[in-house]
Amino acid sequence: MSYRDVGNAIGIRIIIISLLRKSLIEALIERYSDYFFGLIDRIAASRKTCAGKLRDSVGLFEATLKEGAHDRACPIGMLAAEVRTLSEVAAERVHEFYSQNNKRLASILENGKRDGSLRFDTSTRGSPEQYSRFWREPSL
Repeated sequence: MSYRDVGNAIGIRIIIISLLRKSLIEALIERYSDYFFGLIDRIAASRKTCAGKLRDSVGLFEATLKEGAHDRACPIGMLAAEVRTLSEVAAERVHEFYSQNNKRLASILENGKRDGSLRFDTSTRGSPEQYSRFWREPSL
């Protein structure tokens, strides 16, 4: 989708979109983060087993990939792929999204390990740092 497509869809000129690009991206990250973490937090607070919570969390990603013509993707994932082109603020917000997502996932996994509903040998600690390194290091 081009700036022209976006401008036509929302009724504003391309030059305005170019000038507001940083703000629009930062607002998108904030809005999507609020939406996504609202879903994850509701899953985490549910009365389901940790295995059920994990299935529901993974189901959010699965649903995105299966919807419609299979042409959807997580907007944060798309921005992470282009993180070097983002403003410093937007890049940090993308990093924070992954960090927060990993903390929530780690909590579900640790609770499942503690209550015996999930069994695994490795620690969930360190995941945010691993994701952080993944999107900040150059690809080979």
